Amino acid sequence: MRTHFFLLLTSLIVTPVSSALAQSQEISFDKWLKGNLNQIHEEYKIPQSFLTPLETQIKFREDVIKLDRKQPEGHITFQQYRKNILTSSRIQKGRDLYHAHYTLLNKVAEKYHVQPKYLVALWGIETNYGGYIGQHNILDALSTLGYEGRRATFFTKQFKTAVKIAYDNQLDPTKLIGSWAGAMGQSQFMPSTFEKYALDFNDNGKIDLWNDLEDVFASSAHYLSSVGWTPSEKWGREVTLPKNFSMDLIDQKKRYSVSYWRKLGVKTEHGKALPKSSIKGRIVNPGGDGEYFLVYDNYETLLDWNKSLYFATTVGLLSDQIIQPIQKK
Repeated sequence: MRTHFFLLLTSLIVTPVSSALAQSQEISFDKWLKGNLNQIHEEYKIPQSFLTPLETQIKFREDVIKLDRKQPEGHITFQQYRKNILTSSRIQKGRDLYHAHYTLLNKVAEKYHVQPKYLVALWGIETNYGGYIGQHNILDALSTLGYEGRRATFFTKQFKTAVKIAYDNQLDPTKLIGSWAGAMGQSQFMPSTFEKYALDFNDNGKIDLWNDLEDVFASSAHYLSSVGWTPSEKWGREVTLPKNFSMDLIDQKKRYSVSYWRKLGVKTEHGKALPKSSIKGRIVNPGGDGEYFLVYDNYETLLDWNKSLYFATTVGLLSDQIIQPIQKK
């Protein structure tokens, strides 16, 4: 099925085309696109019949550039972020979906050893349980960012990988919808993450993170297990600090046992003594605004998914809320 691409134009660029170079030589977006589609054929042996239509289907998007360049208007506090994310409706929906997909979630958990509550929480925060996966065509967004030049090498590679993903998984390139930065599907994987961790869990011959929850949950679990998830541990917990606590111990990389923190007077959020435990953790203050969390290895794994302390902390908090009626803390 995979035929060789015949070069009709000997002048077509076959070496990597960086958008910075493209702009300095006043190469048009159409020429940049055609050159990179040719490279995709050469690298991945994707047939011309699949690639040629993309030359007219893929469009440069000014709105993507504006979103990429947009500077934050202000810093939202962690309290506000937490309030925005941990709404009663999101928590209840997470509980309902946890029950609805309990059999599938546990099937995935048995294979990849990631507790189901975290898979549901990630799903809930990334795309509101699949309710909002973005509104941008992935190939439009990635080609635009690759051509524009600020991070040409990264986004051009992501673009090429996204085209390969569409071809390999029989996906319609015009319907690859996601974020303006190219994150895809209900788990919001970048193409390189998709290529490395996404799975065809139900063996139907394709990976579909847009519509197939078997693939969505299994791919998320595969990612977490591959980067160090510890199934026997929690993510962490909210804590209160004693009045004489040294702030130099906050947000440090060095970790100490829960028993050590207990001896220093750190307590649970309800003011109870921490358990005696050899599990090691560190204390983080995500927003610098008075909320403290003792976090363990799995928190560090969540940071591998998204390096934001806001994100990792809220995933943990939502995961606890999702199972609260089922499993008391």
